[in-house]
Amino acid sequence: AIFREFDLPFTNEEQIRKVVRFEAEGHMPIDIEEVILQHIVLRQTRDKSHVLVAAIKKDDLLDRLDILGDARLDPMQVDLDELAMFHALVGTGIAEEHEAFAVVNAQERDTSLLIVKGGQLYAMRCIRIGTFAVTHGHASDEAAAEGLDHDIEVARTHEYLTRLSREVRRTLTTLPGLEDLE
Repeated sequence: AIFREFDLPFTNEEQIRKVVRFEAEGHMPIDIEEVILQHIVLRQTRDKSHVLVAAIKKDDLLDRLDILGDARLDPMQVDLDELAMFHALVGTGIAEEHEAFAVVNAQERDTSLLIVKGGQLYAMRCIRIGTFAVTHGHASDEAAAEGLDHDIEVARTHEYLTRLSREVRRTLTTLPGLEDLE
């Protein structure tokens, strides 16, 4: 899936729904006719809306639905990992327990950062830093023989966390109104 955030010069949901597909075309490096698009308004000011748009290729989605169909499963809805995580936070009541908080979902290939404010999704970013090197990196046989496996694992973990924290801080500095973030 491809995610993009951009501003629209109005706040009316009907207007947003009418133009979001055309506006997304200029922000996404894909043929807009080959994707299914979904949008969510992250925040609004008096005269503009900041929207998050997710796009997934129709063929990719249909392939996955065919697999589910073969297993005699008929999903009522399809949710992307990051949005599914947000909906789980809402469904379990966690989103309402805190005024503003961040969720970091570290996976092998990338790490997702969700910012929730006032029970609503405020921002989302997919950071292209994953845990693969930490979880699958192996020391050479010589290093293992010398007992350096642990030191190498600690160094890889430190490098991952340093790079990730830098990206999280960089993202947070671009978002207004997050003084009390947990």
